[in-house]
Amino acid sequence: MRRVSSGSLLYRSAVDTAVNVARALRNNRKVPVATPDGEMQSRLVAFSQGRAG
Repeated sequence: MRRVSSGSLLYRSAVDTAVNVARALRNNRKVPVATPDGEMQSRLVAFSQGRAG
């Protein structure tokens, strides 16, 4: 894996989402919706097989 810059959109988005989940849990609110594990695995398999769309 290549180094991910702390200024990259992917990194900032991941950190932002993690903070939002932590805040929701702290304040007893619903956590943001996340992609289910099975769907994410299917996407990764499709991508690795060149079927990503």
